[in-house]
Amino acid sequence: MNQAIRTGVDGSRNVTTPLLGKRGNPQLPLAALVTFAPGRLSTPHFHDVPQYQIMLGGRGKIGRREVKTNTVHFSRPHTPYGPFTAADDSSLTCLIIRSRPDTGAQHDAAAIAALNHMPNRNPWQVTHDVTFPDAGAQNVMLQAVPQLQDQHGLATYTLSMKPGAAALTPDPCGGHAGAWAQMKPLFDQEIAKCENANYEFSTLAANYIANIDFIDRDWLQGNLKGVFPFDFLNNFHCALEGLAYAPATRPVYALLAEGGILDFGLRQEAKGRHAREKIVERIALAFLWGDEELDGPRFSYLFEVGRIDDLEQATTFFWSVSNQDLSKSQVERILSFWARCVTWSRGAAEPPEKLLSKLGRLSCYIKTIGEHEREWLLAVAPYVHIGYDADDFIEELERLADISPENVSAVLGKVLDTFVPTFDFQDRLKSLLTKLAAHGRREEAIAYADRLRHLRGMEQLFGQLTAGA
Repeated sequence: MNQAIRTGVDGSRNVTTPLLGKRGNPQLPLAALVTFAPGRLSTPHFHDVPQYQIMLGGRGKIGRREVKTNTVHFSRPHTPYGPFTAADDSSLTCLIIRSRPDTGAQHDAAAIAALNHMPNRNPWQVTHDVTFPDAGAQNVMLQAVPQLQDQHGLATYTLSMKPGAAALTPDPCGGHAGAWAQMKPLFDQEIAKCENANYEFSTLAANYIANIDFIDRDWLQGNLKGVFPFDFLNNFHCALEGLAYAPATRPVYALLAEGGILDFGLRQEAKGRHAREKIVERIALAFLWGDEELDGPRFSYLFEVGRIDDLEQATTFFWSVSNQDLSKSQVERILSFWARCVTWSRGAAEPPEKLLSKLGRLSCYIKTIGEHEREWLLAVAPYVHIGYDADDFIEELERLADISPENVSAVLGKVLDTFVPTFDFQDRLKSLLTKLAAHGRREEAIAYADRLRHLRGMEQLFGQLTAGA
């Protein structure tokens, strides 16, 4: 982000940090953060666009009016104000918001004098110290600031929100219905062209599907097969690629499932980089929501036709959310997926080695090792090195060694039957063997250390374990 630094004749500086828009682009509003150095003075001037100035920190004056944090100044176009001065002992930071870029501040005395001869000019400015009311028990409090409004549509609000709260801010246009009424005919025209043509609209409509759902669900339901047309596969694939970058929401997922979009998409060979993997991730997420089941149409299809890549993608997704605050039932669902994959793999012509390797990552969800957990761990242990997942798997075994050393020792033996490590990452193997020895599995720990004596530090550990035998 480029900052602009201006130095006054007195040597003081102000630093401008652009946030939104720029001169030369009248389609966007303009917002910038400006910090005036202590004592910095900006002579009286005006702008040719409406302007908000919100004081975010420090002290100073606009004219004779003292300003401080949360002071707001509004000026209409061609309204001189100032001088704008930072206090001698304090900088002054303000957020400047304009409805569109202007041509720059007009400081010239002759330009200010010429304003008196400008026709239809309606100068006005107001400054007010805004306070935020106590929200009390409310999560969100939106309150108008009557001192900062006029009869021409100017409105100002304070918005107080507690952590984690969400709110819709006021729409100066009175809501999206009016704007959508103007845009809807254009959308109707564009979607009608999506028949092996107009691929950009297919992509963008799917990319913004959550927004469209919010604006007009009825329109989306009626035109879902137009956004994802089964008869025009090029448009369908473009839409899938656009969907890959759309946020996942439960209402949209329900539409896609009920409309057959997901089932049809799963049976296509995706042409884009991310389309298919994102469909699988949506299905996996819906499984955690409780909107999909392992014996439902989507997962049943993946298992029946042996879509190993898709099952690997789902496994990776389940592992990727392990740092989230999952409920107990969601963890149980993930473990049931692991069990289903293990059962399915036993009937496969060849062991799905990469899938079994990735399933080992799900050991992060195991808290205790009973009969079922032992079965799942033993099933994946011989393959965890295939997908370079052995280090993570051994880390989880090291964690579980305090809980069930006997089972962990058996699983480690299965790992080492097919895997000869060349490096003990973060000394996890040595730590694991030390724990096994401390929990009554010394002889097994010695045997494993003997097999791993080629690793740095394992010779010494072998000596320590045998010396204490």
